[in-house]
Amino acid sequence: MKTLLMRHFMQDLIDVTHTKHYSNYRKNRLADVMQAANFNLQDGRDPLCQLDSERRAHQMKLDKLVEEMNQVYVEKVREREKRLKDSERDLTERIRQMQQQLELEAEDLTNARQTFNDERVAWEMENRDYADVSLLK
Repeated sequence: MKTLLMRHFMQDLIDVTHTKHYSNYRKNRLADVMQAANFNLQDGRDPLCQLDSERRAHQMKLDKLVEEMNQVYVEKVREREKRLKDSERDLTERIRQMQQQLELEAEDLTNARQTFNDERVAWEMENRDYADVSLLK
């Protein structure tokens, strides 16, 4: 019975030491660290609450920066698409103009060929009489 009581009280002493004394030790150590680091408490708040609010503020700032970066990216994409569309429109116009010019040149070439063929036929008709005379000799 004596050993049972001793064990019970020893276990109780261990539990109290662990919970109460260790908690006090931890509180004192954190207070010393905060004083050494010159950690200012805002509105007498708990340091963990203060750190949590700073973390949330930092996260909001990061979210805002991400949103701004996304807006800049979207704007740059729009500008690039606009430049590409303008370039495509200019190239399409140049192609259309070149095709018109080629059609005009093809028409001129066809007219020149037709004129040449007409002149050749006329020349052959004129020189045919001379060719017939030279063949008779």
